[in-house]
Amino acid sequence: MQLREVKRPIGKKNDKEVIPQPTITLKVAKLPSGFKPYKPGTEIRYAPYSFGDIMDFAQSKFSKADAAEHIMEGIEVSSGEDLAYFDYLYIGILRRLATFEADAFNIPFTCPHFDVVEDKEVPCNEKNKPTLMANEISFDELNTEALPVIYTDDAGNDFHFMPLSVTEWVKLVRAGKLEDKKEVFASLVVNMSRDKALKLLNPIIGAQNIEDLTQIDKILYFGVETIQFKCSKCGKKVNVDLTGVDTIIQPFRTDKLPTGSRIRFGLPADSQPSPDQES
Repeated sequence: MQLREVKRPIGKKNDKEVIPQPTITLKVAKLPSGFKPYKPGTEIRYAPYSFGDIMDFAQSKFSKADAAEHIMEGIEVSSGEDLAYFDYLYIGILRRLATFEADAFNIPFTCPHFDVVEDKEVPCNEKNKPTLMANEISFDELNTEALPVIYTDDAGNDFHFMPLSVTEWVKLVRAGKLEDKKEVFASLVVNMSRDKALKLLNPIIGAQNIEDLTQIDKILYFGVETIQFKCSKCGKKVNVDLTGVDTIIQPFRTDKLPTGSRIRFGLPADSQPSPDQES
């Protein structure tokens, strides 16, 4: 996958075009998967979102699948292997954090709880905007010594299980099968098609077999942990999923104007157009 160039054109100076800055890529140091799904030595890099990326998301009605493919354009896996879905979610957060170059962020959310007022349940609906430090983000690691996880059924069929990939996740979304747990589980099998895996897994019986498959499902679930906040109005605790498509991470800023920035207000007196130049 080619990493899109991130350009920051800043206009013209002395009638000469300024050369755009080169692609900005950041190397991923750690992942929820511990890099276990990838070949040894694999490097994964990502680029902060450009201004154009942000505008695309702001004005476009991306589907979940389209949004994932758009986000993946700024992520590069050196080995060419497919990215594990839960790693993708984590890197998606890193991209948002890197975009705003800040260590603290506001996480807007609306309280989903209800208050009892005069014997009636009334929705709280308080709009909260707590601050989260970047180093407070944590994740559950992939709890397996090696991959794939191999299971052999009573008929001698071998199933090679790997964490759900971004590509398979997109296929499930486009097929409308993301909510079907059997389809999702069959998508973890990499040594046969999803349809064949589903056909062979569905009729499996026996307490031990069912327990083994359930354990595999648990092992291959990992990722960014939810963050718990307290509502500023009702005081009840709310779990916020940072990986949710609709979650907005905003940079934490003071109200002061930036100093030493590229933003200026007004033109110098000698740059003001003369009356003859005004139309």
